[in-house]
Amino acid sequence: MRFHPSVRPLRRPSAVLAAAALFAGCIPLPYATPPARVSVGGGVASERDGVFAVRAGVAPQQLVESTIGREWDVEAGYVFEGGSDAERHGGFLTGRWWPARGMRAPSASRFGFEGGASVFDSGPGAHVGLTFEVARFVEGPHASLDRDDDSDGDETIFLGVHFGELAIGVGIDGAWRHVDGRDEWLALGLLTVRLPAAFGVAFVPIWQASSSETGQ
Repeated sequence: MRFHPSVRPLRRPSAVLAAAALFAGCIPLPYATPPARVSVGGGVASERDGVFAVRAGVAPQQLVESTIGREWDVEAGYVFEGGSDAERHGGFLTGRWWPARGMRAPSASRFGFEGGASVFDSGPGAHVGLTFEVARFVEGPHASLDRDDDSDGDETIFLGVHFGELAIGVGIDGAWRHVDGRDEWLALGLLTVRLPAAFGVAFVPIWQASSSETGQ
């Protein structure tokens, strides 16, 4: 019987036992990811032809189902900005206020305002913006199969649990940067996603690692 790539809950002990039979010859590697919010977008800048931005932060409030209709939240993380002539890396702290919210558990929609501060390797910054999200709280076990088509059917199996918000949204930001002694102004459009926390074990075939070493 061929095992096809999928993501499905392990609902019965027999499914766990059947999956366990596949683990012979595998190296177990634990994994964990925090509750995350990721924003990707671009726009215009006063000192550059254009700018591409990525923000990846941890948002702890999205771990709790009862807070999905919350009025505010916070996020902290890493920010990258690239342009025609420079790249900037730094950290940020952002707060949001959601005055307009709709809720039908376990889902919610929200519209609001955000503001935050950034510290780059080349100077400080700040931003304000508008943001809209549609979110749903998800939780449960998961199992997935990752097949490498170039390695004669070698398969990595992931088993774990996830919980937290899964969301998609859009936003617009106005930002200020003080870089190398001069001020820069940015206008950005952003696509955002929220991802639940997850942890578990990945079972990597030993022969997959051996094949990689042989190929070198």
